[in-house]
Amino acid sequence: LIEMTVPDKPRSQNQRYRLTSEGRDSADGHSVHDATTEVTTEVTTEVTMEVTKAARLLQAITSKVGAMTKQELRSLLGLKNDEYFRKAYLLPALRAGLIEMTVPDKPRSQNQRYRPTPEGRDVLRRTSESQ
Repeated sequence: LIEMTVPDKPRSQNQRYRLTSEGRDSADGHSVHDATTEVTTEVTTEVTMEVTKAARLLQAITSKVGAMTKQELRSLLGLKNDEYFRKAYLLPALRAGLIEMTVPDKPRSQNQRYRPTPEGRDVLRRTSESQ
């Protein structure tokens, strides 16, 4: 009833969902509703997990004065796999504008550090106030 627009990359940030011809032709609105609810729940869970990871990263990055290296952040979060940390925590926070690089022109610099942006500090403040 519902299909992904990018079926070979289910977790792509460009992923969208659309009704199949069977879904469009379905006279039973209940079936479409059930499938939509399932997709909505899955997407909501993924977004919630990403927000939670961003909040954990922001808490870690503000726990120390000054900017931190990728290794320091990963260690503070108790994560061992660098690739997982980069894809699940660091890149989403950078894309969302919650953290920034201290050497933006040289992302691979050995001197690269990360610090919260004003927006990131605001998100962290709001998150801690709501708890």
